[in-house]
Amino acid sequence: MRTAKFVLSVLIPAALFLPSAFASSVTWYYTGNDFTSATNGLTTSDYITGQITFDSSDSGEVPSFTSWSFGIDGNNTFFTNQNMDASSDGDLLSVDLDPNGNISSWYIELGVTEFYLSTANQPQYNYVGDSFGTWGNYSVGSNANDAGTWSMAQASAPEPGTALLLSVALGGIFVMRRRISRRCRRVFAD
Repeated sequence: MRTAKFVLSVLIPAALFLPSAFASSVTWYYTGNDFTSATNGLTTSDYITGQITFDSSDSGEVPSFTSWSFGIDGNNTFFTNQNMDASSDGDLLSVDLDPNGNISSWYIELGVTEFYLSTANQPQYNYVGDSFGTWGNYSVGSNANDAGTWSMAQASAPEPGTALLLSVALGGIFVMRRRISRRCRRVFAD
């Protein structure tokens, strides 16, 4: 009987909670290569930067993004999931993952009122490289046949002691519940 109560009050809630505690998202950072051509304020030392975040369980599939942002030089962000919807107005945010969850190819094309940006690594369509520009003063920077690189941020996974701490806490709750139950039985038995 005691074992059944322990299983019901400690192990089942722990089994329900632990999978969500260990689920994590993956953030990838993109660093493009320097532009090989640039006009009107952009330089050949400018480059496209960006980041995307998606659920780590998307390995081997087309991921659904939880957040993303792109710009130039790592400090000028023009496009984010906060200020635009990449699924409308001809914008496209497509990333393919290999079976290990690494980014294998991509096609990203974004545009807002003042700026446009594209980056791709799809050699099968002869589209590899980056470009960025402004509509007003017609600034353009690009490189062709020279895709940038993606690097994965360290995944935020709980420390190994988290499961132990959770188990100890739930075990403590079980012990306290048992003691209170015994006291109540003694009080009401008298």
